[in-house]
Amino acid sequence: VMVNIINNAKDAILEKNPDEKEISIYSEVKEDRVLLYIEDTGGGIPEDLKNKIFDPYFSTKANVGTGLGLYIAKTIIEKHMNGKINVENTEKGAKFIIELPKA
Repeated sequence: VMVNIINNAKDAILEKNPDEKEISIYSEVKEDRVLLYIEDTGGGIPEDLKNKIFDPYFSTKANVGTGLGLYIAKTIIEKHMNGKINVENTEKGAKFIIELPKA
């Protein structure tokens, strides 16, 4: 899951070519949950596409992507790890939030 999100962040950064090229990964524990954040400086996800990026066969990469990476990531996290995945835009890019039960 993380490799997929990091690769997508790398692709966004290479495409947008911002002055600051950065992918940050950090976490925090909240009560009985662990939150994992993957944040990039790749310009973010257009608002009209944010609700579609976890759909199967949806890709923003013309003729390159299969549209399965984030769909599979969501399936793994939600169905096999009892977690949640979400995305939000920041000032510089996208921030994926993975929420998992604390072991």
